Amino acid sequence: MQNVLLSMNLALLNTSLQRVRNIKTFVLRCHACFGTTKDMSKQFCPRCGQPTLTRVTCSTNSKGEFKLHLKKNMQWNHRGDRYSIPKPVPGSANGKTNRGKGGGQDGWGQSLILAEDQKEYIRATGGNGRKKEMDLMDQDYLPSILTGERGRAGGRPKVGAGRN
Repeated sequence: MQNVLLSMNLALLNTSLQRVRNIKTFVLRCHACFGTTKDMSKQFCPRCGQPTLTRVTCSTNSKGEFKLHLKKNMQWNHRGDRYSIPKPVPGSANGKTNRGKGGGQDGWGQSLILAEDQKEYIRATGGNGRKKEMDLMDQDYLPSILTGERGRAGGRPKVGAGRN
């Protein structure tokens, strides 16, 4: 909220009545290859292709130099690193798989997304599918807050075995 007001050149005061001067900006930084990207919608590193992007605060000084502000006590998320990934499940090109065969206990590893060019990731992001358009003025339309229907937070597909 404050970033939007400051970018519109509106004066903004904090709770102690001092003017807020700095705009917070973020970039995504890969902790595998240390590459950065300004596209905040990415889930995979454009340089190495791994799902290892973390959000980092950055600033630009008057000379135009770009500076990253890293946490001094960064704790890596090790969720999903303990157990090995199950063997891939054979299936057909249209996504139908043999249910109950392979993929770990209860089939949790049947549709793992591990790379950006995987067909499951492209299908989940809606890369080549049609989107249904909803008419908001339709009398039969109910928003999801009233129906209790909840999708994935942010509309992003789950990547990896235990992350996100």
